[in-house]
Amino acid sequence: LIEEFAENKRQGFGSFLDSTALGRRPTMNSVFSGLPGVELARQAFGKFAIMLPSVRGGKCAASIWIDGIRMQSEDLDILRPEDIAVLQVFRREFQVPSRYWTPQSDCGAAVVWTKSALR
Repeated sequence: LIEEFAENKRQGFGSFLDSTALGRRPTMNSVFSGLPGVELARQAFGKFAIMLPSVRGGKCAASIWIDGIRMQSEDLDILRPEDIAVLQVFRREFQVPSRYWTPQSDCGAAVVWTKSALR
């Protein structure tokens, strides 16, 4: 997994944060709000969706992957920044590694690996 992270970073696709950078951020909102091309859309009950540039113009909701499992945006709310080992955000569909791409994908992806999953 660390090799995958390093290779994606070397290729220059997306934004990458490790546990050192993430631990300095107080909330999950703050984790995503500072990343290039990422917008947060408020949803019901104080939740948020990660919005990325769409290939069709406008914005689209990012695919969310936590510890290798496709999840929903609201599942990010159970995490704290200090729980995350690695965060990768691939802003465009064509940047998303095949491991995180699905036929229903028409947007980028946010990929989160927690410290507990890497133990």
